[in-house]
Amino acid sequence: RGLLHTVKWLSELVFALKDVKLTTEELPQIQDDSRDECESFLIAKSYFNLKEYDRCAFFVKNCVTPKPRFLHFYSRYLSIEKKKVDNMTDTNCPPDPTQNDALKYLCSDLKSDFYENKLDGYCTYLFGIVLKKLDLKQLAIDVLIKAIQEEPILWCAWYELGKLICDKSKNSYSQLPDHWMKYFFLGHTYLEQLNNDEALQLYDKLYSMGLENNTYIMSQIALSHHNNRSK
Repeated sequence: RGLLHTVKWLSELVFALKDVKLTTEELPQIQDDSRDECESFLIAKSYFNLKEYDRCAFFVKNCVTPKPRFLHFYSRYLSIEKKKVDNMTDTNCPPDPTQNDALKYLCSDLKSDFYENKLDGYCTYLFGIVLKKLDLKQLAIDVLIKAIQEEPILWCAWYELGKLICDKSKNSYSQLPDHWMKYFFLGHTYLEQLNNDEALQLYDKLYSMGLENNTYIMSQIALSHHNNRSK
């Protein structure tokens, strides 16, 4: 789907666990229900990889299966972001995203599908990001929580939620699924809130559970110690 940072993060996690051997029964079953739209997805993804986002969005605009549909919305979002940078003439006065008509149109399309239950977890995550860009913080939090409930392995949704929650609100935490990703989220959130000792406790526990080779955890532990020394 083109979520490069999430793929990187998960790949580092898998690499840290490379010595753990799974049986055939334990291997996850991956299902792809976009086979009927495979050709459209492949040509769109080739344009996406070349950062030709408008062309990518065009070739999957009529697709209805989850992967091509997400690529359509995500390409439109990245096109908006790319044009914003290209059109920026004064770096000291960046444009106000809440006044961006293209972003509002994208939000409207996502909102319509959201309330008709047509969005999967990935598209719901993107809807949350657009709401965040439009400065609709509480709505963004609610939508990101829904995305996580639908796709617990979607790290980018956890990551963005951690940056939006400013306190230890149990109301938000109680809605999150009881999933192992929640421990990474809590560590990330504690660091965002500068609760460094609590973050260290979580990361030290993950580190001792066989993830000592995970570069993300090592960097987070180092950041926690750095924050404590800076106080």
